[in-house]
Amino acid sequence: MADSTVLPGNIAYPTDIGLICDAFGKMSRLAEHHGIPPWWDEKEVKELRREYNMNKDRSGTAEYLFGFAMIFLSALPVFGEKVADLSAPDSEKGKSPGTADVADTA
Repeated sequence: MADSTVLPGNIAYPTDIGLICDAFGKMSRLAEHHGIPPWWDEKEVKELRREYNMNKDRSGTAEYLFGFAMIFLSALPVFGEKVADLSAPDSEKGKSPGTADVADTA
């Protein structure tokens, strides 16, 4: 048996843009789970992420981050409202990790 901590492999370091996209994914799964339509422009997020991923030299990263942040910051207060309005019991809300923490910061 080999210790996996010493095996060579690629490391995927999180980026600010990647973390924001992960947050959109979590909000999307929560909304889908509760039958709530997305309240942000999913097409815009997908296009912006695709454009960022195709930019291999990562020039303009600050502009991409600003674009993602603007979309995310406008969606976050609505997310807090949607979570607060859910009729699911508290045990069901707890299945989405970090939901309460994000909703409290809105």
